[in-house]
Amino acid sequence: MAEVVAFVRLYPALFSEGTEWFELNWHVVQAFEAVTLGLINKGRKHYSSRTILEVLRHESHLRGAEDNFKLNNNHAPDLARAFVVLYPAQVDFWEYRRDNHYEFKQAIADLTNLTFLE
Repeated sequence: MAEVVAFVRLYPALFSEGTEWFELNWHVVQAFEAVTLGLINKGRKHYSSRTILEVLRHESHLRGAEDNFKLNNNHAPDLARAFVVLYPAQVDFWEYRRDNHYEFKQAIADLTNLTFLE
């Protein structure tokens, strides 16, 4: 969690939520991470963060969990970015639609000393 929170503090304009949201909802980040890693391990090269968010909601309802994921669709890009902070080599797993996608990729590159081509 620390690396995501630190990254959000460094680059708050790249996220719709602040560090407190990630701290309170780390279980959501972990669930998102598990589904995403499963897709990558099955050979997927790209996937929709919104679809993963819907899967998490659906599974939560099927389990009858009292802590159903109360998330809106604006959280999907933040979860995808948090995943990339944890797994920088997967930066191209997502398609970025916000105007600041280049800034995000550059921030990841700066963080990890990786080079990305636009």
